[in-house]
Amino acid sequence: MAVNLSPVGGAAAQFFTNNGVILSGGKLYSYAAGTTTPAVTYTSVSGVTNNTNPIILDSAGRVPNSGEIWLDNGNTYKFVLKDSSDVLIATYDNIAGINDSTELLAYEAALAASSGSSLVGFIQAGTGPVATTVQAKLRETVSVLDFGADTTGVISSSTAFSNANSSGNQIVIPKGTYLLSTSVTFTVPVIMEYGAIITIPTSITLAFNSGFSAGVHQCFNTTGTGIVTFNPQYTAEGFAEWWGAAGGSATDSGPAINKAIIALLKVQLMGADYFCSETIKIQLPHRELVGVGYSYADTTDQVTRILVTSGSLDVMLVGPDAEPATINNFQQQNAVRNLVVARSVAPVISSACSGITVQYTLYAQFENVKSNESIYGFEFFGSVYTIVTNCQATRVSAGTGAGTDLWYGYYINGFADIGAAGGNASLYLNYCTAGCNLPALSASGSTGFYANNAFTDVFMESPETVTCTTSISVIGNASPTLPASNTDFMIKNPINDQFNDFGIYIRDVNDYGSIAINGGYYGPEAGATACVYIQDSKGSVRIDGGQFVMVGATSCFGITLDNSSNAIIDQPQILESSTSGVNATNAESCYIAPFCKNYQNTLANATVQFNGGCNANYVAPFVNGDAGVAALGVQFVGTTNGRNEINCTGINSSAVAGGSANKLTINGVQVTATGLSGTNLVSGVMT
Repeated sequence: MAVNLSPVGGAAAQFFTNNGVILSGGKLYSYAAGTTTPAVTYTSVSGVTNNTNPIILDSAGRVPNSGEIWLDNGNTYKFVLKDSSDVLIATYDNIAGINDSTELLAYEAALAASSGSSLVGFIQAGTGPVATTVQAKLRETVSVLDFGADTTGVISSSTAFSNANSSGNQIVIPKGTYLLSTSVTFTVPVIMEYGAIITIPTSITLAFNSGFSAGVHQCFNTTGTGIVTFNPQYTAEGFAEWWGAAGGSATDSGPAINKAIIALLKVQLMGADYFCSETIKIQLPHRELVGVGYSYADTTDQVTRILVTSGSLDVMLVGPDAEPATINNFQQQNAVRNLVVARSVAPVISSACSGITVQYTLYAQFENVKSNESIYGFEFFGSVYTIVTNCQATRVSAGTGAGTDLWYGYYINGFADIGAAGGNASLYLNYCTAGCNLPALSASGSTGFYANNAFTDVFMESPETVTCTTSISVIGNASPTLPASNTDFMIKNPINDQFNDFGIYIRDVNDYGSIAINGGYYGPEAGATACVYIQDSKGSVRIDGGQFVMVGATSCFGITLDNSSNAIIDQPQILESSTSGVNATNAESCYIAPFCKNYQNTLANATVQFNGGCNANYVAPFVNGDAGVAALGVQFVGTTNGRNEINCTGINSSAVAGGSANKLTINGVQVTATGLSGTNLVSGVMT
C-alpha cells in the first residue's frame, strides 16, 4: 500500500497546548476529510501497522512508539487535537500526505488548465519592474492561431481574424497562407511575420484601422476587386513588396506597385530594377512614390529603376484620365522622388510615349527623377503649380516603327484647355537637365525643353541641355485674342551646350505674350543655325546678358530676329561669331544692344545686320576685338528699313575693317555723321 508522511504529526513532531505547555497524554483523532468518520493512519512507511485512533501522546507530547504518522495515498484527512480531558485544541481538515500523487495531479491539472498561466508569477528584469502573471504577460499580444486560423489557405480565416481582433490586444499573424471569405477590419495593431500571406479575393476588403508592421516582403495576395486599406493616421508609408513586387527580378511588379499606391500615402521602393508590364498610375491625391536614388556609378543597386516592358506605354501617369470640372478639383499634392523611369525596349515612334505624364494636377512635385528612353521624357498637360527639381531626361535608343523619330526631354504641352490659366500654369523647372546621346536624333529631331501653344507662368531655373537639335523651344499660338495664353515664360541661366540647330528657338508668341531670358551659356556645334532664333512673334521677348561662345560654329548667328517685334536684346556677350552677332529681317520696335567680341574669328557680315523690313528699332551695339575682325559694324540692306535709331558709340572703329567709315552702312552707303539718314536717326560717336 502506498502511503505518504502526514504533514500533521509526521515524524518526531511535538504538540503543545495553546499556552505552550507540553501536551502530555493529549489525543489526536483522525477522520476522513470533512467528516466524523474515523480514518486509519499508519506507524511506518510500510503501511502495515495502524496507529491507534485516537493516538495518545506520550509524556513529551509526541506520538508514541515509532513517533510517525503515515497516510493513505489518494485520501485526504481531518485531524482533531484534544488534551487528555478531551478539550479541543485544534482541527486540521483536508490534509493529504506529503507528496501525495493526487495532490500533485491536482496541481498539475490546475497549471495545465486554460487558467493555469494565471497561477504563475512574472516580473521583468531591471529596475522598478511591476509584478504580474504569465497569463497577463502572454496576453499582451495574441496570435490569430490562438483563434483557429488556418495556415494552409484552404479554410477561411475571416472568423479567426475577427475573433483575434475582439481580444483588444496586439495581433501577430505567423508564417502561413490565410484565406479570407468575408471582409475583416482590424482595430488593434497587427504584426505580420515573414512568410505570412493573406489571400483577399474579389469583393473582399481587409482594413487595418490601427497600426500595421511588416518587413519588406509579401503580405497580401489580392485578386479581382479585393483590396487592402490602411488608416493613414497609423500607417501612411509602406512597400510595394507587401503586394508582391520583386525588385531585382524579372517578376512583373507593375500591379503590386499600383495597388500599393492606392492603399498607402507614401510607397517606398528599394534600390533595384522593377519590371512592369503596365503603366504606374498615381491617380489619387496626396500620394508619394519614392526610390533610393536616380544616379549610379558602378551598380544599379544604388538606384531605383521602374522599367516598363512595353515600347508604347507611358512608364508613369500622374493625374486623372479626364479633366475635372475646375482647377481646384484637380488631383492635388502628388510627389515622385529619387528614382529612374525607363523602358527595357526601344520606344515605338507612333506611340508618342512618355516617361512621366503629368496631367490635371495641382501642387505636384518631382525631385531627383530621371526619365530614359521615351519619346517624351516628361510631359506636362494641364498641370498647375508643378515643381520639378534636379531631374534628368535622356535618350540613347532609336525609336522603332513607322514615322519620324523625335525626342523632347521636357514637353510642356499647352493644348490642354484649362481656361485663362493656360495649358500648364505655374510650372517650375529648376536645375533640370536634358541630353540626347543618339547622334542621328540629336542632329535632326531632339529638343531638351519644348513648350507649345498656351503657357502661363513657366519658370526655368538653370536648365541644362547637351547634344540636342534645339536646347529650348517655345512655340506660342500666335493668337491675337488670348491675352493670358502666352505670358510670363522665364528662362534663367540656361546652359545650352553642343546644340546642332538652335540654342533657344521662339516662335508664334502672341500679341500679349512675354518671354524673358536671363544670363546663361550657349555653346553651338559647328553646323548650328543660331544661338537664339525668334520667329513670327509679336509678343515681348527679352534677352538679358548671357555668354554666346561660338568659336567653332562658323555658320551660326548669335541672335536671329525673323518677322518679329518687341524684342529686347540687352548686352548679351556674343563671342567669336563668324557670321553676325544679331541678324534681323522684318523686325519692328526692338531694342538691340549686344556686346560682340572677336579675337579669333573674323565676322563675314556686319556685327548687327538688318536685311529689310526693319522699322522703329533702337540699335546700340558694342563691338570690340582685334583690328579689322568685323567686316561692318551695323548694316541695313535695301530701302525698306526706316524709322530706326542707331547709336554707334559702342563700336570700336579699329575692330571694323575700313575703320570708322564702316561703323554704319545703310543701303550700301557709308554713314559717318549723326542726324537723319533718310527716316533713320544716327546718334553717338561716329569716329
